[in-house]
Amino acid sequence: MIPLEPALLEPALLEPVLLEPHGPSRTRGPSAKRTRARALLAVAVVSFVLTAPGSVRAATFSDGAEAGYVLDADQTVDDNLFAVGQAVTIDGRVNGDLFAAGQDVVVNGTVTGNVFAGASRVVLSKGGVVNGDLFAGAREVRVAGRLDGDLRAGGSVVQVASGAVVGGEVMAGGYHVGVEKGGRVARGVYAGGNQVALDGEVGGDAHVGAGAVRLSGPIKGDVTLQIGADTGGGASTEFLSRMPFQSDVTMPDALPAGLTIEPSATIGGDLDVTAPTEPVIPDGRVGGDHTYHAAAVDAAASAPPAPTATDWLLRWLRRTLAVLVLGAAALWLAPGLVRAGAERVRSAPLPSLGWGSLLLVAAPICAIILSLAVVVVAIALRAVLLGPLVGPWLATAAIALVLLTAGVYVLTWLGTVSVALALGHVLLRRWRDGWRESLLLGAPLVALLALLPAVGWLVSALLVCLGVGALAVIGYRRTGRDGGGPTDVAPAAAASA
Repeated sequence: MIPLEPALLEPALLEPVLLEPHGPSRTRGPSAKRTRARALLAVAVVSFVLTAPGSVRAATFSDGAEAGYVLDADQTVDDNLFAVGQAVTIDGRVNGDLFAAGQDVVVNGTVTGNVFAGASRVVLSKGGVVNGDLFAGAREVRVAGRLDGDLRAGGSVVQVASGAVVGGEVMAGGYHVGVEKGGRVARGVYAGGNQVALDGEVGGDAHVGAGAVRLSGPIKGDVTLQIGADTGGGASTEFLSRMPFQSDVTMPDALPAGLTIEPSATIGGDLDVTAPTEPVIPDGRVGGDHTYHAAAVDAAASAPPAPTATDWLLRWLRRTLAVLVLGAAALWLAPGLVRAGAERVRSAPLPSLGWGSLLLVAAPICAIILSLAVVVVAIALRAVLLGPLVGPWLATAAIALVLLTAGVYVLTWLGTVSVALALGHVLLRRWRDGWRESLLLGAPLVALLALLPAVGWLVSALLVCLGVGALAVIGYRRTGRDGGGPTDVAPAAAASA
């Protein structure tokens, strides 16, 4: 522990020692000998207090996070305690607030203030006492002792155990929120989760929203229930146990769907239920009024509305405008490439389609392989003690991957523009041969084919593969490494280009 005790270092115990602006230093007030005596006396008092067994004054910070932290039963912390460790165990007394974090946080002793805990498991054990509130976030939050204040918790399981007493209210959310038989909550319960079981005593109102709810204990106030779809308690969150640094937690069994009211349950006030189906309420269980609100799901209302002709027209106009803008930019920035791509689409559609399909399938595979290679190289650099090079290497690789992804997107859109030019050029060839006019006619046609019902996505994918393959072959040939071959543009098409 690292104790802090600023209060004992009173300013009056030490005479200030001042340095004059000019000349040698001197003391002001009592003599130098008297000042040194007071300082030694103050240090002795502080040392005695900090080393006195069984008592630690002021805020205390734990150390040794890996080994954990234990406040023994004969120890007392007279102010706030901050504890971090693999396991934090409080067997002694904390006269203040407790702030704890670790895999397990267990309070077996007494905390006179509030408890703020974050862990895999937070437990106020039987015999443990917290005079304030308990704020906890964990896979399991379990109160088996005496909590004089409120319980505010979130986790997979939030449970008030048998024999436990919560003097305030419970506000909790999780897969399972429950008050076991024999447990008592003096005030209200406000719970939301997959399933909620109130088998113990609730001294106030209960407001619950869940897919499955069970009531089997006495509730003295009103009960308001919001029941979800008839799916039952659902699957548990047992997969969390496979995560590192998780404690073993026994998950409660799944509750049946909807609301279950046991014959042992009593409701002193009104019962208000909103659910898809009306639950069965045993006679004499509700002291006040019983109200049911149907919450049937309207499938027609929940389904997305069918697209109208106006929606389809707007989508077509947006897609057409996008192709026109990109096509105009391509004809301005790279006119030779897109024109050659359009001629390639016209003269050799099947080879272009095959090469485009192969390229678009290989691109993500290559990206995955490159990403793995980047990781392997980074590990190798660190292994050979070249750690400072890992950062620049990862930054360079990230930039390269971003550029590769951007290149694929650009190639895809340029391929779409080439296909639009090819289609428009075929239709206009008999009376005009302008590329701008070809784009104006081909762009709406490409957008129309992509929006065909049922098969539009397939047609759009084929058109993209066709254009990408044509541009890939043209680009490869322009590097001078193709050497001609059977995929050359037909002489007639090349002449017209």
